[in-house]
Amino acid sequence: TDEGRGEEAFAVVFSDEYEILVAEIQELESVIIEDVHASSNRNVIIWNVVMWLVFVLFMVCFVVLILYIFTVIGFARNDLLEPITIISEDMDLFASGNISTILPLEPDESEVGKMVYSIKHMKNSLRAIIQEISATLEQMGEGNYNIDPKEDYVGEYGEIKESFLAICEKMKETI
Repeated sequence: TDEGRGEEAFAVVFSDEYEILVAEIQELESVIIEDVHASSNRNVIIWNVVMWLVFVLFMVCFVVLILYIFTVIGFARNDLLEPITIISEDMDLFASGNISTILPLEPDESEVGKMVYSIKHMKNSLRAIIQEISATLEQMGEGNYNIDPKEDYVGEYGEIKESFLAICEKMKETI
C-alpha cells in the first residue's frame, strides 16, 4: 500500500497540475519580491527627499545667519563706531579750545544720540557764557560796573558769576 501511495505521489509531483502550482508560486514570489523592491525604492526616495529638504533648510538657515551677522556688523559700524569716531574728533577740537565746531550728528533716543545732545548743549552753554564774559569785561573796561549776567552759569561756572558780581561791587565802592 505504501507503494501505491508512492505512485500516487509520483503522479502528483510530476503532473501538469503540480507544475502549474509551482509556476504560480514562483510568480507570486516574483510579485512579492518586486513589491518589496518597489517599497524599498519608495523608502529610499522618501529618505532622499527628506535629506534634501533638511539640507536646503540648513542652507537657508545658514544664509539667514550670515545675513544677520552682516546686519549686526553694519549696525555696529554705522550706528556706533562712525558716530563715536565723529564725536571723538569733535571732542579733540573742543579740548584744544575750539568750541565753534558744529557736530554733524543729530540727537535721538539712542545712547549716542543722548551723548550728541549733551555735547551740543554743553558747547552752546559754554559759548554763551564766554560771549557774556567777553561783553561784561568790555563794559567793565569802559567803566560800566552795573552788570547783570543773564546766562545760566550752571555748576562750577556759578563761581565766575559770583566773582564778576563781587568785582563790580568792589569797583563801585572804589569809584
